[in-house]
Formats: sequence, C-alpha cells, structure tokens
Amino acid sequence: MGMRMEKKSCPLLILYGLLFLITTTLAVAQSHPLAPPDTSSPRATLQSFLDIMRDSRTLLEKDPYLESEENRAQDERLEEQVELLFDYRTDPVERIEDIANDDRPLLMEILDRIDLPPEGEIPDADAVKADDITHWTIPHTEITLIMIEEGARRGQWMFSNNTGKNLRRYYERVKDLPYRPDAIMGYIEPYGGPYQRHILLPEETFPDRWIQHLPAWLKAVYLDNPVWKWMAVSFVLLIGTAFLALVGMFNRWANKRKGVHKIGHKWLRLLVPVSGALLAHQAEEIIDEQINVVGYLDLVCETGLWAIALIFWGWAIIELGGIVSRIFFRFWVRGPGDVHHYLTSIGIRITSMVMAGWIVIYGVERLGLSIMPLLAGLGVGGIAIALAVRPTLENMIGGMILFIDKPVGVGDFCRFNNPGGNQIGMVETIGLRSTRLRMREDTIVTIPNSEFSQLQLENLSSRERTLMRATLALRYETTADQLRYVLAQLRKMMIGHPEVSAERLWVRFKGFGDCSLDIEFFAYIRTASYQDYMAIREDINLRIMDIVKDAGTGFAFPSQTAYLANDSGLDSEQTRRAEEQVTGWRSDGSLPFPEFAQLEEQQLADTLDYPPAGSPASQLDVRSSADEQDQKDDGQDSRSKRTRRWKWKRNHPH
Repeated sequence: MGMRMEKKSCPLLILYGLLFLITTTLAVAQSHPLAPPDTSSPRATLQSFLDIMRDSRTLLEKDPYLESEENRAQDERLEEQVELLFDYRTDPVERIEDIANDDRPLLMEILDRIDLPPEGEIPDADAVKADDITHWTIPHTEITLIMIEEGARRGQWMFSNNTGKNLRRYYERVKDLPYRPDAIMGYIEPYGGPYQRHILLPEETFPDRWIQHLPAWLKAVYLDNPVWKWMAVSFVLLIGTAFLALVGMFNRWANKRKGVHKIGHKWLRLLVPVSGALLAHQAEEIIDEQINVVGYLDLVCETGLWAIALIFWGWAIIELGGIVSRIFFRFWVRGPGDVHHYLTSIGIRITSMVMAGWIVIYGVERLGLSIMPLLAGLGVGGIAIALAVRPTLENMIGGMILFIDKPVGVGDFCRFNNPGGNQIGMVETIGLRSTRLRMREDTIVTIPNSEFSQLQLENLSSRERTLMRATLALRYETTADQLRYVLAQLRKMMIGHPEVSAERLWVRFKGFGDCSLDIEFFAYIRTASYQDYMAIREDINLRIMDIVKDAGTGFAFPSQTAYLANDSGLDSEQTRRAEEQVTGWRSDGSLPFPEFAQLEEQQLADTLDYPPAGSPASQLDVRSSADEQDQKDDGQDSRSKRTRRWKWKRNHPH
C-alpha cells in the first residue's frame, strides 16, 4: 500500500510543483508588468521568444478572434516585447512595428519545424562571459543571435538584422516540413499556422470570423497577401483619388467665383495639397493598420503613400509662404516704395522652401532611405549645376544687395548709365532676377540685378532741390559793358525768382570760348519733382532770352567771320618801347622769369582795385578805410566809429 501511495502521489507532486511554478511566474510577471524580456545571453533571448509565443498561443486558444479588448491589449504587449528581441537599428523607424509583426510568425513557423539543440548546448550568461562570445548561430541554420556592443542596449543579445531580413527566404525552405510533435504554435484552427493566420486576417476593420465565410478564391494568396486584401487596397486608393479629384474641382469652382478676395483665393490653394497629404496618411493607416497587408505590398504601399504625403506637405508649405507674404504686404507695407516688403517676401519664400526640403529629408530618413548617395551625387554634379545656375545666383545676390543697400526703391526716379548712355526711369519692381524701370518714353526696361547693382545709380527722388546749371554763349561782338549789363540783369532775375534758392547761387563770366563769350550760372530750383523743374527752367530760359535781347547782343553759334580790310601792320613805336623795357629788365638783372623777385612781389601785392571802382562793394571798402583813418587821426573811441558806420549804412543801404 505504501508503495502504491508513493507511486500515486508522485504525479500529484509534479503537478503541484508545476502549478506552483506557473503561479509564481504569473505573480512575478504581474508584479513587474514593465519588465523587458531577458536578453542577457543567447539562451535567455531564445527562451524569451519561445515564452512569448507560448503566451500568444494560450491567448489565441482562449480567444481565437481576439474579440475581447483585454485580450487584444495583451496581444499588443506581446508584440512590443518581440520587438525587443530583434536588432532593428538599421531598419526604418516607421516600419519597425510592421517588420516585427511579420518576423514573429515567420520565425515561430521555422522553429516549430526544425530541431533545436538541447538547452545545455545553448550558451548562457556564464558561458558568454567565460568564452567571450559575441555571436551564436542555431546549429544547421543561418539564424544568428548577436551581442550588441554599443549604444543604450549594449550587452544584450538579439536576433541579427540579417536574420530578420532573410526569414521569409528561410520559411520558403521549411514550409513543407511537418510541425514537430512539441511545436509551440503549430496548426491553429481554422487558418493553419501562425504565418497563414497573420497574412489572412485583418487587424480591427471587421471581425476575424467574417474571413472564415469568404469564398475560397478570395482567400487565395498571391505575393503574401490574399485576394480580398488586394481588392481592399485598390478600393481604398480609388476612393482617396476620387475624393482628391472632387477637392480639386471644388477649388477650381471657388477660384472662378467673383467677390472672393485675393487672399481668400490664396487660402483655397492650400486645400488641394493639405487634403492630398491627409488622404495619403489616412490611406496608409487603413492599409497598414486595418487591412494588415504584409510583405512587399506593405512596403510598396507604405513607401509610396509616405512619398506622396511628403510631396503634398512640401507643396502646402510653399503655398503657405506665399499666403503669409501676401498678408504681410496687405497689412504692414506702408507704400509702393517700401522695399522691406520685397526683402521680407523673399525671406518668407526662401524659408518656406527650406522647410519643405527639411520635411522631405525627414520623411526620407523615417522611411529608412539613405540620402548620402543623393548628397554624393549632388557633390559630383555640383560643379556642373553651379555653372548652369551661376547667372541666376548672381542675379539673386544682386537683388539682395539692392534690398540691403537700398540705393533706389520702388517708385523712385533714378539716372543710371548703361552702354546706351545716361538714362532716367522710374523703378517699378525689384525682383529676384531682374529690376524693371519705366522710361520717359513710357516703355519698360528690364535689367538683370547682377548688372543693375553694378551701375552708377543717381536717385533723383531723394533730392530736396534740383540743380540747374548751364552756360550762355554770347557773340564776340558783345562789348564789356554789354556783358556787365547781362551779368547784372541775370543776377537780379535769379535772386528775385521765387523758385530759385539764394544758397550757392552764382552767375559769372566764365571765359572766352572758341566762338563765344561764356557765362556760367549755377542755381538750385526749389522742387524735387522733375516735371515742376522742367516748367521752372523753361520760365528762367525765357527770361534769359529777354535779358540778352534788351542788352543789344545775341547768342553765339559756331561760325567764322571774314573781315576784309587793309592791313596796317604792327605799331613800330609800341614794339620798340616793349623791347626797350625787356632790355632794361635784362640789364638790371630784374627779368621776371621764371618768377618775380620776392621784393617785387611784395610791392605788387594788392595794387589793383577789386571790386572795380563804382561797385557797391568798392564804396563800402572805401568808406571803411576812411573811417579807420579818421579813428587813427582823431583818436575817437570805438563808440563813435560804430555810430558813423551805422549812419553810413543807413544812408547807403546794400
């Protein structure tokens, strides 16, 4: 009896021990729900993967269609733990979850069909430390586990990235082998193995049991996806394209309507790119998360829709830059000459282009595509591109110089020199490539910014007065007194003209020209308007004609006059006197060549009368000299001197 009781109690003790172990494990798991799987060695990582898949099998046996919210959450936690067992460092960030979902059933399908080595032959943490092991491969396979040697997960063991990339190829080799008797997952009703279940079922679009009632031809698999998934993907893409076409039609209809402000039209232009980007993201989420496509179809759909979304977002950013520039112009620009608007507009547009480029680069990196080959290609072709766009870059830099230096602004009249000579025009626009000016002939001249910024620019609109400078050419028959009359009358006229500034005004006998006596006058007209200046100059020129006519003389013009007369020859007496004078200088040693003697210069200094006798200035100087002499002779004080000067000035006003 004792022996029988012992034999019956042994299975019970083993069962109680297993129950105690399971209970303890569950208690530990529940007490540490955030604890990651053990990856301290190849044995620990492989065992962690098998344990996770065993928990997944238990979950599916309890709820085959994962209809419970709690079971669905538990399945997601198991998926997250699987991600920690694979080396995904070089995989796209956006595809890690999809890759993990595909790798989990594929690897389990393989391990359920091949013979695994005994547990003692798999290196544990002590063996790794003792033998300095950095990688381990399951015997007779290419499935390799490696130790991470750098980064935040240093020292952990994971399935290598090369293993994950080749799991589908390994599965094709073993898919016809039977499951081992102790397979963890094995055949799962009603869809087959874990991988068949993964590719046939959706995620959360509709209950999994619906797939069971589909016709066999809809469940047939092509390129890792059943027919019903291909049809669902096509339907989603068709609906998205049709909706985007409707948005474009509405946008064109709204732009044709009258009464909509220009800024409103600009906002409408955002409708198409923003809608396209949102539709692409939504389609990608439905295809990936709801329909649950796998394999190359998943890769093509996700990459293509992400690329489309990035293009639309870049388009939207550029359009937004134009809208912001337009709003700035409407509410902050003070006038057409405010060049800060144009500089700000260029800055906004360049910023929007840079942001659009950054979005594209960010999206490309998230998809795992390397931009280094593209940058290398740009480096190789950079010289050719630079040579091709050099004129455009020069014009853009020239435009920036015009905006920053501001020699002229929009609406300014300017004089500039070009191969055709000096020209005058009004600046209408300063763009990125060229500057446009409206000439006096009412034509538009377009000059590249690189050339316009190098020209000598004279801003006529920035002046407060306009200079009038001219030379009058009088006939040589004009006598000295006639010339004095003309000079005096011109000065009176210029001083008395209300539109002529007295500052820096002069009218002077300039000299003897080839065929005329030249009078130069220089005056500032009190206007900045070119049209007003032309009218005032016309009035002054007509008055000058009257003055010249009243003087009895006339304007000279290039000519030659032949005088017919008997030549009396040179005056011999005057010639003799001049020669005797020079002979006397030579004999006295006072010949004034090359210079006068210093004493003689001192004697000659200030001996001529200037201003000439009879002018008001000469009368004042004579009177002042007389007053000074009287002060010396009579010994009068300074008060008497000031009194006499005041009386003289009163009787002789200037």
